Amino acid sequence: MTQEQFMVMAKDKDFAQAIKQKLIDYVEVQQPRIKLTCTVGQIVLYEMICDSDIYPIIPVPNIWTNTPYPMSDVRKNKQFQRFLNKTVSLITSHAQASAGLKLLIPQGSVSDIEELERDWANPNATIEYDASFGEPHFPAPQPLSSSILSLPKMVEGYIDLNMGIFEMMQGSSEAAPRTYSATMMMEDVGQRRSKSKLRDIEGSLKRLGRVVHNMAKQHYTFQKTFRIVQPNNDLTEYTINKRLYDDKTKELQSIENDIGVGQFDIRIIGSSTLPSNKWGEWQIYMEAFQAGLIDRVEALKKTEIFDKEGVLQRTDEVAKLQGMIQQMEQQLKKVSGDLQTAQREEVAARERTEVEKFKGRLKEIELDSKASTKMSMNKLSNAVKLESEKLRLKNNPSPSQTQKRKEKSQKGAKA
Repeated sequence: MTQEQFMVMAKDKDFAQAIKQKLIDYVEVQQPRIKLTCTVGQIVLYEMICDSDIYPIIPVPNIWTNTPYPMSDVRKNKQFQRFLNKTVSLITSHAQASAGLKLLIPQGSVSDIEELERDWANPNATIEYDASFGEPHFPAPQPLSSSILSLPKMVEGYIDLNMGIFEMMQGSSEAAPRTYSATMMMEDVGQRRSKSKLRDIEGSLKRLGRVVHNMAKQHYTFQKTFRIVQPNNDLTEYTINKRLYDDKTKELQSIENDIGVGQFDIRIIGSSTLPSNKWGEWQIYMEAFQAGLIDRVEALKKTEIFDKEGVLQRTDEVAKLQGMIQQMEQQLKKVSGDLQTAQREEVAARERTEVEKFKGRLKEIELDSKASTKMSMNKLSNAVKLESEKLRLKNNPSPSQTQKRKEKSQKGAKA
């Protein structure tokens, strides 16, 4: 902070007590600052101290001459351009002279020169002249050498070499090599000079951004709300990692910064231009993506697709839906397998029930047959016993029966 800001904070009792108790230490540091003086002639309008250690005038020299007046590429090609213009003018003049031939006629052979000039422009005109004075003839111009006709092409090549921009880089397919690799190599070599100039411009832009940042700390004396934006509509680390998204609105949350405090959340980048050889760079990234060296997010950064985040979001949604479908298919297969197992167990249970029922019925039949057989055997045994008893009694009668039999026979005899 500046000395004035420190004096304001020193009036605070807590701050002064913290310094007294050695809780806060301060060191005075000398830093350069730029003084701005605005004058009109000998009149000073205003003076101010810029809160910046970088001179606010940003030079962007092309060819440094150790003077305030650097040279440009146009100055280097000035003489070439004059020579090219003169050569093209001479060739054009010779073509005009060859197209419109001059007519030389002897003096006195034509009565009216103006009428001859009018008739000379008419291809079907009939012109009278006096042959005694001589015949008219045409002074043919000298033919141009083939080396003169090749001079414009050679001068244009020198100009392209100085400027660093060739016909192939402008889309001329005739000046390009036959192979793809040679074209990419030649284009890369041709872009080195333009890239060098681009780095100078980017360095000046970066220095300008630092000056603006330092000046902004002096200008913005109130709290501002900055929203994260995407440079060149490119992907940012915030949107990739999805750390600052609002769960409800799905938008980037705002960050409140006091720009007058320090360098927090401020990044000054001067190389925000698009790549010059974008097709070659995209081909390299595509091959790396196909080889599995990089992910689709890194490959998508090098494309010119406008809605990169929308593509990634839809791709994530499609991947999630595919994962859900696969999970549901697996669950369906599991449920189908469980259903088949349950059906098989149900069929087996029914078969076991039927077998047990059949066994029960067989057991009942067996018991019934055993019971009826036992009863028949008992009946037969009783009948056999009865008959045996009858035979035994018949063959061996008892004394009482014998007595009774005698008495019965006596009674019959008496009768």
